[in-house]
This record gives sequence, C-alpha cells and structure tokens, in this order.
Amino acid sequence: MDEWITSIDTMRRLQPEHLVPSHTSPINGSEKIAEVLTNYRDAIQYVRNEVVRRANRGEDIDTIAESIKLPEQLARQPYLWEGYGQVDWSARAIYNNNLGWFDGRADKLYPLDHAQAAKREIELMGGAGKVLEQATKALKDGDSRWLRQIAAGTFNTNGRAYLLEYATELTQGPFKQNRVTLPVETVASMPVGFLFDNIAVRLEPAKAQGVFESVRFIFPDLNTQFNVTVRNGITEVVEGEPLPGTPPPLATVTVDSLTYKLMALKMLDTMAAFTQGKIKVDGSLPGFIAFMGRFQT
Repeated sequence: MDEWITSIDTMRRLQPEHLVPSHTSPINGSEKIAEVLTNYRDAIQYVRNEVVRRANRGEDIDTIAESIKLPEQLARQPYLWEGYGQVDWSARAIYNNNLGWFDGRADKLYPLDHAQAAKREIELMGGAGKVLEQATKALKDGDSRWLRQIAAGTFNTNGRAYLLEYATELTQGPFKQNRVTLPVETVASMPVGFLFDNIAVRLEPAKAQGVFESVRFIFPDLNTQFNVTVRNGITEVVEGEPLPGTPPPLATVTVDSLTYKLMALKMLDTMAAFTQGKIKVDGSLPGFIAFMGRFQT
C-alpha cells in the first residue's frame, strides 16, 4: 500500500502532460493529471490510515470495514467510485496484510464449526427469553463457550493466556498502561523519519476537513527538511523538496533532530523547548499551533 502511494507521488513529481492509466481513459493536461493523481493517492492513504487508527483503538476487522467511508470531497470524484473494488474490501486487505487474520476477538481463536454455529443460532431465535433459556441449558450441560471455561480446556499456553486476559478485561475493564520512558541514547539513535512516518495516522480527520495547509520542519544537524501537508483528511509527509502543488508553508520550524524526537515522544515539553530557544518558528505561530492541534497528542 505504501509503495502504491509512493509510485503515484513519483508520477506527481514528474508533472506529466499525458497519462495512460491501467483502467479507464487517458488523461491530458498537467493540471488535471495532478488533481487526479493527488486525489487518488489521498483516497488510498485515507483508507490505510483509518484502518491503522481504528486498529490501534482496538476495533475489530468487521467494525473497521463497516465504518470507513471516504471524505465527501474524495467520494464524489467519478474516478473514485466503487466500481472496481470497494472501500470495505480494501480495509480488510490492509488489516490482514499488516496485522494478520486475528483481530483481537477471543471468540475467533477457537470458533465452533459452521454447522454447529448455524444450529445454535437457529436454537437461539425467539427473543431474550429463548437466549437465556439456551444459555442456562448450555451451562447445565457443560457445553458453554465462556472464555474462562474454554481457557481451562486449552493446552496452547498463548491461547489460554489470551482468553483469560480477555475475560478479565471484560469484567474489570482494560488494564492500566504504564508509560515507558526510553533512554536518551535510544532516542538519539532513532531515525527522525520514523516519527514523521507515524505522524500521518495521528491526524484527526474530523479536524482536517476542508484544510489545505503545510508546515516545513528543518533539521540543520541532519541537513534535511520534512514538509508536512494536511489535505483531504490525510497527512502527506515529504522529505526534501516538496511535491508540486504543495502550498507555501504557513510556518517553518527549525529544530535539531534530538530535540524534535524528545518532543514527539513527550519527553520534552514543547513550550519549554520554545522558550529555551531550542525550537524556532518562522511565519504564523498561531497558524502552526492550530495546524498541530489537528493531530492526536
């Protein structure tokens, strides 16, 4: 998926006058081609990022596939109609390709075979009273599918542990996650590009509708820059020279790479870094603050 987006961005940088796609009709004119390619890659990235965001929140694959819809400005484009493939199909493919077949639902680890599942569903039809009757009968007959009882009869240690943990979360709530602080030496060795690769999924699409803005980050110690653009509910990150069509940056941020990494990992307060002169913002400071406010903290 990422390679697909990269290939489209490569075509955008070439600024072609004529484009012959694998499907549909040829496109003529550099401006029209740039518009089509940009919207097309944004649609791909939007679905990809939404799958990652929702999976990180613990949503199962069915919920993810049912929930993701393209933003209106992309969905209304005729070349993005779901006439050859579907958004929900792509969402499932992205999930499976990145995370595998298991989506966190304990009942998927040791499911009943189709015939038994169908038989039980038929027996359960008839309302809440019928469901309670069948559940009581199942417990009495020792034929339940409750997590802890399945775990008790599971030899696979990984499967048993997951079932017990899942059951505990259902009854007691999610476990408290303790924040891990990395050694500064580990942070220093981390490629800054890695953090920019992950900033895209931190965008909150609802806060980015109708937004077309960019911010430039300059790292003097690395002799490089990253251009971050918000558009069509996605975040485009480009190292080096910005792609054609990128709006002028509303702010240019100059900072050394270690300071940026410490701020990104919440190991250094951004305002403290700013007041200490470790970060310099040229351009609109309010605009930069509003821009960063569209991302999850």
